[in-house]
Amino acid sequence: MRQGVLLFQLYRSSLFLTSVLWVPSFAKYTGRRATSLLIAASLLASLWIFAASSVYARPLAEEDTLPPTHVIADHVVISEVRHDGTGSNEFVELYNPTDTPVVMSGWRLRRKNSAGTEENLVVTLNGTIPAYGYFLIGHGTGYTGTVALDVAYSAPSNALTNNFTVLLYSDAGVTLVDKVGYGTAADFEGSQAPNPSATASIERKAFYFSTAVDMGAGHATLGNGYDSNNNSNDFVLRTTPNPQNSSSLPEPCCTTITGALKRQGRTDHSGIEVVMWPGTGLRATTASSGQFSIPNAPAIASGETPTYTLEVSVPGYLTPRATLDLRDHLVGGYLPPSVTFPELWLYAGDINGDNRINIFDLARVGSHYGYEGVSPADVNGDGKVNIQDLALVSGNFGRESIYVWEP
Repeated sequence: MRQGVLLFQLYRSSLFLTSVLWVPSFAKYTGRRATSLLIAASLLASLWIFAASSVYARPLAEEDTLPPTHVIADHVVISEVRHDGTGSNEFVELYNPTDTPVVMSGWRLRRKNSAGTEENLVVTLNGTIPAYGYFLIGHGTGYTGTVALDVAYSAPSNALTNNFTVLLYSDAGVTLVDKVGYGTAADFEGSQAPNPSATASIERKAFYFSTAVDMGAGHATLGNGYDSNNNSNDFVLRTTPNPQNSSSLPEPCCTTITGALKRQGRTDHSGIEVVMWPGTGLRATTASSGQFSIPNAPAIASGETPTYTLEVSVPGYLTPRATLDLRDHLVGGYLPPSVTFPELWLYAGDINGDNRINIFDLARVGSHYGYEGVSPADVNGDGKVNIQDLALVSGNFGRESIYVWEP
């Protein structure tokens, strides 16, 4: 039944296109457009009887339904902890994974032993953590690192040791911002991180798949924003501690993907959907100008693949696809604030959504010619299926598949 309908549409369209070439309104279509329409009419008139059952659209894969791969904190986190066992060469590092500086006023840093007794490390913690930046707190007399402390502990007797919990509050010990418990700590998120040795540290990962080797190499400049609320999963052991302070270079984990997409035959380019995968939530729709912006794209797509695929979805147009490896856009090892795709015009005429513009798309326009209202055959969206729609489809006749788009 459906095949018969298509055959009828092709037959009707062949008669229509053959006759429409003689009407006065066609006179203004000269050159390539007129030639394209003549070819289309000839094809329709001669090939409609050979239509087969395999003309229906092949749906695109639903890769954007993959589960989310990243959990990046939206608040200040404890990013690295070192204790010195029986000594006091120790520090607590904080990281701001957001794009806005965080002003600490009257914050508090505390410790809790394995018996559950909680005491102050810093009674009143003041200072500013830069966007994607760090803040270093440590023992005022025992710390011997080459990176200067931003703030020292409130008292020389305050110190950390095995099986402790470090707690950060945004006020006088009331609102908890973050905590990490290690060893056999009594208080922790999820499960405890391992005890570091006297010369080592525990460091928060950049991403869920970061290893201790990664954090000392390829992921070393991509921040410490991973936060699954499980200390065991979120931290790795570092044999060589790496303290950073508020003067250290910012380390953004993520960037913003921008660009512009425009549709042939239209002046309003709003509503075009752009999807990045793997992962969910990395998507945007265009404004009327065609501009789009996808914020918070992590530097590495997933543990299985470092690259993203960007795909555009808009009915009636061929679908461009891009492969994006953000590591190719690092500047001195650091992510830039944004990565921009050039303006791209989408080819009109893929009415049946099979990623090719061919005889069947022309048939749909021909069979709906003269219709006024919402129709897939109204390629330019002016509410009418007319000669302008035929010109768009015939002008792109023969284009097919997914074409490449690069930043």
